[in-house]
Amino acid sequence: MQTNKSRFSKDQKQVHINDWKESGKSKRAYCLEHNIPYYTFCSWKQLQVSAPKQFVPIEISKATASPFATLHFAHNITVEIHEHVQATYLQQLIVCK
Repeated sequence: MQTNKSRFSKDQKQVHINDWKESGKSKRAYCLEHNIPYYTFCSWKQLQVSAPKQFVPIEISKATASPFATLHFAHNITVEIHEHVQATYLQQLIVCK
């Protein structure tokens, strides 16, 4: 009897998704290079997209020499805001779509 167990763990799938995003390659090219069936990879990506989104804390500083706010996003992306902005602007900036 054959089981329907994936040869990739959840962590391995996430690593491949992250590596693909950083590679700049198309999904198809990445899959060919890593010997992953294209439609299998697409199903991983679909599962990853449906994962709940999480907020990352922001740091707000009132000192003039340092930024008003620093936003930290996934993949080591940091955004510094050096002028006072409304809270609604920050909310729009961090909304994931």
